[in-house]
Amino acid sequence: MFKNYLKIAIRNIIHYKAYSFINIVGLAIGITVFALIMVYVIGELSADKFHENIDRIYRVERQEKFGVTSIPIMERLMNALPEIENGSRLMPYPGNIKHNDELTSTRLVFVDSTFFDIFSFEAVAGDLTTALDDKQSMIIKESYAKELLGDENPVGQEIIFRDESFTITAVLKDLDQKTQLQTSDLMGNFLKLRDFGEDFENDWWGNYVTYIMLPEGMEPAYLQEKLDAFNAEMKEIVHENYPEHWFNPFKDIYFELGKFDYSVHGNILTVKMFLASAILIILIACINFINLSTARAMVRAKEIGVRKVIGANRTNLIAQFLGEAVLLCIIAGILSLVLIELAYPHFAEFFTLNAKIHSANNYLLFGGGILSIGLLSGIYPAFYLAASIPVEVLRSEQTRGNKGAAFRKILTVFQFAISIILVAGTLIVQKQLHYIQNRDLGFNKEQIISFRIPSECHSEKRDTFKQEILSIAGVKDAAYLYTTPGRVILQYGYTDPEGELYQFRTIPTDPNFIDVFEIPLVTGENWSWDLDRHQGIIVNEAFVEMMGWEDPLEEVIWGDIPIRGVMKNFIYRSLHFGIEPLALIYDWDQTHSMSVKLDGTDLPTTIKLIEEKYDKFEEKNTFNSYFLDDDFETFYRNEIRFGRIFGYFSLLAIIVACLGLFGLASFLTTQRTKEIGVRKVLGASVGQIIKNLSFDFVKWVIVANVIAWPVCWYIMNNWLQKFSFHTTINIFVFLTAGTLAIFIALITVIFHTYRAASSNPVEVLKYE
Repeated sequence: MFKNYLKIAIRNIIHYKAYSFINIVGLAIGITVFALIMVYVIGELSADKFHENIDRIYRVERQEKFGVTSIPIMERLMNALPEIENGSRLMPYPGNIKHNDELTSTRLVFVDSTFFDIFSFEAVAGDLTTALDDKQSMIIKESYAKELLGDENPVGQEIIFRDESFTITAVLKDLDQKTQLQTSDLMGNFLKLRDFGEDFENDWWGNYVTYIMLPEGMEPAYLQEKLDAFNAEMKEIVHENYPEHWFNPFKDIYFELGKFDYSVHGNILTVKMFLASAILIILIACINFINLSTARAMVRAKEIGVRKVIGANRTNLIAQFLGEAVLLCIIAGILSLVLIELAYPHFAEFFTLNAKIHSANNYLLFGGGILSIGLLSGIYPAFYLAASIPVEVLRSEQTRGNKGAAFRKILTVFQFAISIILVAGTLIVQKQLHYIQNRDLGFNKEQIISFRIPSECHSEKRDTFKQEILSIAGVKDAAYLYTTPGRVILQYGYTDPEGELYQFRTIPTDPNFIDVFEIPLVTGENWSWDLDRHQGIIVNEAFVEMMGWEDPLEEVIWGDIPIRGVMKNFIYRSLHFGIEPLALIYDWDQTHSMSVKLDGTDLPTTIKLIEEKYDKFEEKNTFNSYFLDDDFETFYRNEIRFGRIFGYFSLLAIIVACLGLFGLASFLTTQRTKEIGVRKVLGASVGQIIKNLSFDFVKWVIVANVIAWPVCWYIMNNWLQKFSFHTTINIFVFLTAGTLAIFIALITVIFHTYRAASSNPVEVLKYE
């Protein structure tokens, strides 16, 4: 029996080529998109789950916006709370290493030797738990070891960092799973940072990540009383305004946005939207299958009737039609495997995925998914077709196709609603991307390059170095600053005479900052080079608003520091954040970077000359510069990726929907062949026939618009809210998506209707 059913299924697939092609291609595209998105979604949702102690790990945080702490806070906490089982600090440290007399720019992370007792990583060579016991040891990542050393054994190799020799003691295995932790090319002992000038006694300077591990089963709430006592004690030891600390569960941090930290983050809303898109696209493909199967009911009615008359029961027929659905899905699955193999490398590169897709578990999941899709998409058509009454069928009372019309209309409306949501969503995403990439930030970021100043460029050399840079023909201006807008911004505080604490961002810089970035002053004036560096601070409008000042130039902070000027608000961070109070401080001893405004002529030559000047003052590090506008672009890398891939998926969804509509229109037009012939005989023109038949489709697309618009607005409005600055959603976005859907429906239906309406009515009626 199985062999017989298989033969019939194969014959039907071959006989109805167009129907089979539409179903197979539609399902293959849907399965491919679903599989790729699920690789991304599962990777995001399983981030950090490989750490055995994930439920016991916490990050020490202070205030509501900082995931970083001072260096001594870990030891202070472990002394005050002996229940803490272990702890480790982490600090990214970009720099240059020398191996075989070659200087290479790389990324380093310094951690305590206990780091690998807390977090679960694997070693290719060496023992991670003891690899950093010595301050002169380093761990190298597997992929970087191959890049730097080729086939040489990394363990025991010597590398030079900051004129000191370090020994590689272990090789860290490359991760194929997501993690928030920055495991860079090289990892060194955190205690070595003391030798590099980091202040291990400063309780205020918070630029380091601190992790702790609690005993099995212990929650932070158990320690809350002791933690409160610790915070109170720190206020007495350091200052009454010293920030409070608390423990943030490590497992929750990956999807937490908006804090300053050194963690890699995902976006849960993006994950949800991609997951929803994957489900919707596979639903469209399944709807195509159901619609086409029920529309073909009249074509297969006699076959079903004959089978019932000669003894086939309903169970036999359901098994046959389900088998045909599963067979079609298997063929589509095989095609999708080819598509996945071709697409995944590009998809993985686009999303920086390391997941391995070739595994027994993945193949089992894929096979189970194919079987499930085949059964789910085929179950309704199977029961529907098997329910035919043989006497009615053989009397030619072939009404089954019409009885399923209402269900098909519901599915068609749902299908178009999905497509409209995806199209409108894509338009809104693209609009927001255009907005954030072109919004006026309130300062000039064009033709400005920035770089870290030479390590030996101290106060006595800074003026000389700057004059050397300014002497280059293509340079218009230059400013020292702590770091460029958009990167790390310092947090300062001020307590007024009434005891009210005000916190704000600061940028240590020099008088050229205002001119380089072309920031307009609302009132007051810039600093003067011929006065000392304690001329007061320059604040933004948000700072004045926070303080509630009427005349800021008459005010002072910190006892005797006057407000010298007020600049217009400018966006110095990504558009995910609002405009915060900001103060510029004239103190170039705290600066670590330089921003240089270029005149835009012969940029390569100008940058080369800057590099030559840099090399005169720097022997340890290579020159690494970046354009400020490119740097701001990186803030929205995830959104740009999201926009592109969301657009691709929407396009594929439309293609799948069009395939289904094309097939459905073909079958339904065929069913109305006799009606078309009669209308022509009675004098109806081709245009009138097309108008009448097209309206049946268009009205349901209009219904789909009514459903899709509010749903899309709700979803996309939530997505936009994660930006402090965002575009608006207007009616034209929905009109565009709705018009596109109507246009697609009209073109598809008109194509088939025109062919039928252009036929000779005599031939049509003879056919009937």
